[in-house]
Amino acid sequence: MRKVTCPKIKALVAFVTLISLTFFASSLSVRAADVMSGVASTYTVSDKDAVSGDIICFTDPGTGALGRCQKEFDDKMFGILVTAPQLVLRNNPDSQPIVREGRVFVNVTTVSGEIQAGDFLTSSPIPGKAQRVGDYLGYIIGRALTDFTAKDGTAIDFGGKSYTSGIVEVGLSIGPLGALPRGTVFDRLGFSLLKSTQSPAGAGLFLRYVVAGLMLIVVSILSFATFGRNITKGIEAVGRNPLSQGPIQFVIIINTVLIAGVVLGSIILGIIIIRL
Repeated sequence: MRKVTCPKIKALVAFVTLISLTFFASSLSVRAADVMSGVASTYTVSDKDAVSGDIICFTDPGTGALGRCQKEFDDKMFGILVTAPQLVLRNNPDSQPIVREGRVFVNVTTVSGEIQAGDFLTSSPIPGKAQRVGDYLGYIIGRALTDFTAKDGTAIDFGGKSYTSGIVEVGLSIGPLGALPRGTVFDRLGFSLLKSTQSPAGAGLFLRYVVAGLMLIVVSILSFATFGRNITKGIEAVGRNPLSQGPIQFVIIINTVLIAGVVLGSIILGIIIIRL
């Protein structure tokens, strides 16, 4: 029995194999275009207008409701909505995948300027969209891995002004900015104070420091204004009446001790307020 070969059948098989591989590769590329790497879990997103790449925040922390972030430096940032992630750890058919770490494509705008690779990104007043961190510091979504200019996206209008919207690959790092900014000592001090207010405990401690400092300043001014005036008058009296030098010096010493005692008392009270 002679073995029969058919070149047309071989060519057809090769063509079908090529088409299958091309379709498989294209499906992988679509997924890679949505999320480069990272693991998603599914959550219920109540915001029906949220699309893939939008920044998702807790819109009602009491109930755990999730929706698009709608303000700058939102400290309730949760993650990025991704409709076709590469890997889902927890899959609920009635929920949507959200990526909280890794590399992901995020919807951005030029509200605070064009974006360069390495810029920190945060939420913006445009719902769900990210913007470059400018002069202010606070909660961020991560760091841009690619550039984005006005020529790279589509024009949008917001607040009566025209901006550009598009997509940027981002290395996620959700939370308060963890690096000190460049600039003067005041810039660094202001950043440190801002960072300390990102949690309820830190905000309370910051407020106690402010109250203690203001109390010390006010008490010091009042004590010097009151007892210091007596010291000045005593020194003048010594010059006018040298025979009464002893009693006048005693009054000066008493007022000096009173100033020191009042200031020391305010310091102790300030420490108590801070440690409450």
